[in-house]
Amino acid sequence: MLAHAVLLGKEEFRLAAEDRMGGHVIYFTGNEHEAVRFLEGMILAGLLENRVSDVLYRCPMCGGSALRPKLLCPRCQSLDLRRGILFIHLTCSYVGFQEDFTSSNICPRCGESLLNNEAYHRAGSGYRCSSCGISFHRPKEKWVCVSCGNDFELDDSKVEVSSSYKLTKLGLSAAEGYSQGLREIVNTLLAKGMKVSLLGQLQGLSGVTHESEISAEDDESYVIMTSLFREAKAIELIKFFSLIHDSNAKGVFIAVPGIDSEARDFVAESRISARLSLLEASSLSEMKQKLWKFFSSPNSKLPNLVPVVTQ
Repeated sequence: MLAHAVLLGKEEFRLAAEDRMGGHVIYFTGNEHEAVRFLEGMILAGLLENRVSDVLYRCPMCGGSALRPKLLCPRCQSLDLRRGILFIHLTCSYVGFQEDFTSSNICPRCGESLLNNEAYHRAGSGYRCSSCGISFHRPKEKWVCVSCGNDFELDDSKVEVSSSYKLTKLGLSAAEGYSQGLREIVNTLLAKGMKVSLLGQLQGLSGVTHESEISAEDDESYVIMTSLFREAKAIELIKFFSLIHDSNAKGVFIAVPGIDSEARDFVAESRISARLSLLEASSLSEMKQKLWKFFSSPNSKLPNLVPVVTQ
């Protein structure tokens, strides 16, 4: 994932659900909670730093985020408020709109003459309640949900914090190494005359939309998943297995330097399928050679590739 940030020219990205937040969804082979744990682990490892990029307030009843303010008189709760510029009489501290002082040139509270302009000073903008007559700087604030009509105070709202994550120098260095591996894969596929795309979507036979890391096409369609510079885990193979099982595409899982023991047990216990293959290599140069041979094979399948099964 860090590699994609560099490969696509983005050093900063956001973890957010697109349908809820309207933000950029980063690629991750897992659900949102798994992605959060992954990012937290990257922060602890010193590869990422995060900061709050946005705060979203939601209706406590329906969860809607389309809200409008509702301003009330703090004394009588009336909605009938008038906004204007407030002035204060320095002698008795009466606060009111400018016309209160200039209409009769007499203070409405103490009756003192206001012909001297220095007798009252501007106190800023404010409100007056047309129901009970008081003047005040800040009305009582409530919020109304446009979706369900529920009104509530801000303290009762549901709060969602959106964080943005930026690569540290250490993270950028690691990402550039991973990016180099992806470039080697992409360049090899392009050299074979294939049409290649990154971070796409694959419509499954079940109707579910899957995220694909690398897609390649010639006479056939391929979905390629990578695990570079660390041993791939069983869960990664299982999820890729599920993706290919729900599609008509062929799948190639590239693992450099290989897969861990649990993943190898999963491979050993799976039934063989020609649609899904595992390509292991100890280095990027070996991976390039195996990848070239793989797509040079008439059946796009080599005997030394360990096949992973679909049902």
